[in-house]
Amino acid sequence: MIRHGESTWNAEERFAGSSDVPLTEKGREQAKSAGISLASLQFDLVFTSRLDRARETFLIMKPYLSDKTPRHIEHKALNERDFGILEGLKKSDLAASYSDAQMERWRFDFDEPMPEGRGEMFRELSDRVWALFEKEILQEIARGKHVLIVAHGQVLRSLCMRLEGALPHEGKKYYIENATPITFIRSVDGENFRRI
Repeated sequence: MIRHGESTWNAEERFAGSSDVPLTEKGREQAKSAGISLASLQFDLVFTSRLDRARETFLIMKPYLSDKTPRHIEHKALNERDFGILEGLKKSDLAASYSDAQMERWRFDFDEPMPEGRGEMFRELSDRVWALFEKEILQEIARGKHVLIVAHGQVLRSLCMRLEGALPHEGKKYYIENATPITFIRSVDGENFRRI
């Protein structure tokens, strides 16, 4: 799994969410470094979100990956969480207006509703990501395919939590760095995944 490289709104500490914002030059360099770090691995299949920052990250990585060109599937279920009216707003401004504690609840609590009832709760995001994983990605892994997922912080946080059996209140422990590979292997019995 790879979170996209730094986006313009990451750099400005704004909620990007489902908004389509581009990578910064630093984000492009991060994507290149991620590609180089994974050059020795063979991927059969790549899933990305449909948002430009994830797709661009993969396209920058692609020339550094092994010679075999993996099949690429874009899926809206991997799009970042919809933060509703918070998107585009600076996190520091919101913390000053609402409190750090409220900001944390919006970001990490599974059932905290978004302001004005617009946007996705973390549980809704987690459920849509897991549904895709169980329906499509897990089947490919069961066939022995090596899969790369290029997506977003909240998306990958939710997936890591499910794979490791984390409790809903443990989301804050799962910070996902930009363009830093996270690798899971499936157990021999096929029942569990382990981060390596």
